[in-house]
Amino acid sequence: ASVRAVRMAHARRLAAMQSPIPGVQYGLLSVLALFAALPPFLEPSGGSSTLSQVLYGLLVAVLVLVLAVVLDVANPRRPGAYSMDREMSIILIALQDTLTAIEADEDEQRSTFEFG
Repeated sequence: ASVRAVRMAHARRLAAMQSPIPGVQYGLLSVLALFAALPPFLEPSGGSSTLSQVLYGLLVAVLVLVLAVVLDVANPRRPGAYSMDREMSIILIALQDTLTAIEADEDEQRSTFEFG
């Protein structure tokens, strides 16, 4: 890995942290609003039908999905879609390679200086 790879990984990490909320999240919120608004119109008598139970189950499922996405965004060190671990490992490997190259170059200069 080179300095260019480190810079590219750093740029991807910064872009991921600064990106606006993805369209999928807006879609999830729209579905959530739809599921929250529909049951009263489908069952005005107050009785519980199978359809309203299914809609309520979908509402809860969407709420759990939204919570999972929010937790994923809130903690980028946790494995998930917004994780920065891949970029961090690229940066770490590149830094280790650079340090190894610098140490090898210094050892070569010392041996040339001592024997030259």
